Amino acid sequence: MVEIGDYCLNLEDLVTTIGALVAALLAYRLGLRAYFTQKEYENVRSRYLDSGVEIVSTQIDYVLGVFRHNWMLTLRTARQYRELEGEVSVDDFMKQFREVDQEKFQLTPIYRTKPLLNNDVLWRAYQDVFAFVGTTNNEIKSDFLGVLNGLLKKPDSADKKGFLKQVEVFTKEQETEANKYYSILNYLHQIAEILEKGKYTYKNIYNLHKTKEFSIIVTSLNKIFPKEQSPKI
Repeated sequence: MVEIGDYCLNLEDLVTTIGALVAALLAYRLGLRAYFTQKEYENVRSRYLDSGVEIVSTQIDYVLGVFRHNWMLTLRTARQYRELEGEVSVDDFMKQFREVDQEKFQLTPIYRTKPLLNNDVLWRAYQDVFAFVGTTNNEIKSDFLGVLNGLLKKPDSADKKGFLKQVEVFTKEQETEANKYYSILNYLHQIAEILEKGKYTYKNIYNLHKTKEFSIIVTSLNKIFPKEQSPKI
């Protein structure tokens, strides 16, 4: 025969046990949800920042580095030709000249940036900067180096002064043109900072373009790289 006191005690134990189990289950589910949410944050960061924006920045920085190196090499060689004509060597120039590694032009990282802006302006800018450096390299080799090689074979040529003036104009124009491509790195840095500071899921990452910060970035980039001027490469 069960005593009333014992029955009440057992009932209290049962309620306590059930309560503990429910609390444990809720804690487990909340912990599991927090775990998967954190994993989603990490996956989004890896996909859109580490494997997207950061790689694109590195590639653009690389190709602009090629431009800067060859641009400075051209200026230095022109100065040597003006002051020390006999010490200029076309072979030495070509040994120092850098070609663009086309493997640096990768599609996947730049495609990953499009959902962030809901716009293809970064893709246009990305193509444009590689096209700019490739075209500049070709012009340096064909126009600058080709003419220089001919002039070196004719030391008394009256074309020397005119050639050096053309080189001055060319390098100034290319430097001015390059400035807009350095602006891409600035905007990519701004995007990276936003992604670094926030915690984004796959759902809300696609709404970033609606924010004021991203709207300003898109508008600014579209002014610098209008759609109708985008190159085809």
